Amino acid sequence: MNVHLLLSANDPSHISRVMQHIGRKYVPYFNHKYGKSGTLWEGRFKSSMIESEQYILCCYRYIELNPVRANMVTKPEDWKWSSYAYNAYGEKDKLIKPHAVYLAIDSDKNKRIDYYRDSFKQFLHPSLINDLRAVVQTDTPLGDEGFKKHIEQLLGMTVGYAKRGRPKNCPEKGTDPLLLYRMIQSLKKLKGVELVDSSLSMEEQATQVFHAPYVLIAHNATADPVFQYSNKKGLELFEMSWDEFTQLKSKYSAEPQNRQEREQLLNEVIAKGYADNYSGIRISKTGRRFQIKAATVWNIIDENNRKIGQAAMFRDYTYL
Repeated sequence: MNVHLLLSANDPSHISRVMQHIGRKYVPYFNHKYGKSGTLWEGRFKSSMIESEQYILCCYRYIELNPVRANMVTKPEDWKWSSYAYNAYGEKDKLIKPHAVYLAIDSDKNKRIDYYRDSFKQFLHPSLINDLRAVVQTDTPLGDEGFKKHIEQLLGMTVGYAKRGRPKNCPEKGTDPLLLYRMIQSLKKLKGVELVDSSLSMEEQATQVFHAPYVLIAHNATADPVFQYSNKKGLELFEMSWDEFTQLKSKYSAEPQNRQEREQLLNEVIAKGYADNYSGIRISKTGRRFQIKAATVWNIIDENNRKIGQAAMFRDYTYL
């Protein structure tokens, strides 16, 4: 079983000292009480620095939902060794000191714990779960690129775990030119809309679309579709890298309560060819909810008139 601790320290050495103290004091106590011997841990503890403002509450939810994901309990409040009772119900716990970001939810305690409980109804994105697991296993920081660069400057070394796939700095170079061509031609055929200047080379078209001022995303036509493409605006909105987005099942762009409505939209598009003025709620990797407005969704069709996927384009959205 894994034990997760979310710790803050004024001195960087304090966390290591705390873990050493636990090893020296708690392990002998545990062995004596339960008639055990040897070490309690599999190895040295793993740690990751966290960018507080953006990720701290996500880490709260990740840790407190871990027993649920592990099928040890059905609800986070059922795990009695958790901080959930303190954070979600205001129960006293001498071991816990609330983080400033948690306190900033609301100055009124009752409103704060109500908001916190409601946040557990939101979808914790699989990509974020994977990131949290990866940074802990590799002892690397969790945060945006600015945060990582700041840590690199402090340490004088590169940080971050390597991911396989296309380079993040130029995903438009890795775009399947045939997919892009079919997306463009399908929209032109269905609605008469020129998405990009057709006189440009495919590489120029890919660059123009990738840096366009609108969001453009697409998924394939499998039974459980996976995203194949997003331009820069879309990656920023969903708070993902190219590799993360193009490995994501598209249903996970919506919270569970919104997936039936999303499925109805996709079925409508399959039947009619496209849909205009679509409005729906989606969620980013870090849990930011936003409402898409006036989107166009259309079937991607190949040269044999087969439906091979669906694309969506929109300019307007509002964070909720």
